[in-house]
Amino acid sequence: QRETPGLVYIGANQQGSRDAIAHFLADIWPSVLAEVPGVQVHIVGPVGHHLPSHLIGEGVKICGLVPDLADFAGPDLIGLLPTRLMSGISIKVGEYLGLGLPIVAYPAGIDGYGDTLDDLVQTAETPAAFAATVIALLKDNDARQRLSKAGLKAAGTLLQNPEVVAALEDLASVDRS
Repeated sequence: QRETPGLVYIGANQQGSRDAIAHFLADIWPSVLAEVPGVQVHIVGPVGHHLPSHLIGEGVKICGLVPDLADFAGPDLIGLLPTRLMSGISIKVGEYLGLGLPIVAYPAGIDGYGDTLDDLVQTAETPAAFAATVIALLKDNDARQRLSKAGLKAAGTLLQNPEVVAALEDLASVDRS
């Protein structure tokens, strides 16, 4: 258990991830930090090493590749999905749910899931609403606990959803050469 709740973003070094976390740091993070002093955002994966240096300020922790994602699990961290450039299914949602992270997302980040994520993910339409949702969750331990438990329970069944499985299979068959 963490002393203070925080945030986590897991991302590969690809355009959608770079855009999402850069947008979060530039347009959302200042409001969160002003309202919840001392909060930290942990950027896990290669994406953090490709961010403009001016975005890496107070409370921003670049973690890079980590040996165990379980170090970033549980209701005391909120999974961020400020995805604006998206098509299809975000694997990040499954990762976050499996880690027991409450999730805040733009609708673009979860559209591929249809109504599968109802009551599992907090959504926001604008940067101001995203910040307000994150702030509210940081301050509400009961809500984080509830979302964490629901996410862990759903993670086991999420990949049994035929639409999600089909979308992931389509994603896996794309030629990336």
